[in-house]
Amino acid sequence: ALDTPRYQVWVTMLEHFSDYFWGGRKIRIQEFFAHNFWLDVLWDSGLPAFFAWVGIYTVHSWYALRIAFSTLPLGLTCTVTSIYLSFFFSNMVEPVPSASLMYTLGNLALLGIVAALANQAKLPFKPEKAIGSNTA
Repeated sequence: ALDTPRYQVWVTMLEHFSDYFWGGRKIRIQEFFAHNFWLDVLWDSGLPAFFAWVGIYTVHSWYALRIAFSTLPLGLTCTVTSIYLSFFFSNMVEPVPSASLMYTLGNLALLGIVAALANQAKLPFKPEKAIGSNTA
């Protein structure tokens, strides 16, 4: 099941990206794209862009969790969280920023919506008390 051209591209990318930290599409692969958002960013732009995207998604994953546990209307929280998770996981297998401009723009728009909603979201508990700081 893993003996597919896409899987072979992923293996090639992981084996050789350390030779080309700055990207530039210098790794020779059998496909036009790596078919994985993270590997395509590494291939195109290198480690600096990769770490920037990791940072963006780390922050926005926190925002998505904040929305999921907020007091916003249930329909809104379920919709936004579901769409966010579908974009997040689909980045593992398909979207290519340079090949799908509309998908990438939609992804960025969704990240903006998640950030805006997270700033409006009120949690039903205080995060510092939820962690377990019992000072009585």
